[in-house]
Amino acid sequence: MTVTLDDVFVLLHLPIVGELLSNEALDFDVALQCVIDLLGVERSKASSELNHCRGPYVRLSWLRDVYTECCDNQQW
Repeated sequence: MTVTLDDVFVLLHLPIVGELLSNEALDFDVALQCVIDLLGVERSKASSELNHCRGPYVRLSWLRDVYTECCDNQQW
C-alpha cells in the first residue's frame, strides 16, 4: 500500500497544486560552466563528457568516476 497525494491532502489538509517538478532546459555553455564550478573538474574533461552525451547531460558512471577520483586524491 502506498501513500498518494490524495491521502496527503485528506490527512494533512495540504493542498496539492501546481507542477511536481519544473525543469528548464540548460544551454550547453551554462551546463559546462555548472559542471566545472560545482564538480571542480577541468574544462576539457567536462566538455568531453557533455559532447559524449550530446547535450547538457552527464552519465552516472562518469559522476561515479569523478567522485572516486576526488576521494582517491582526498579532495573534499
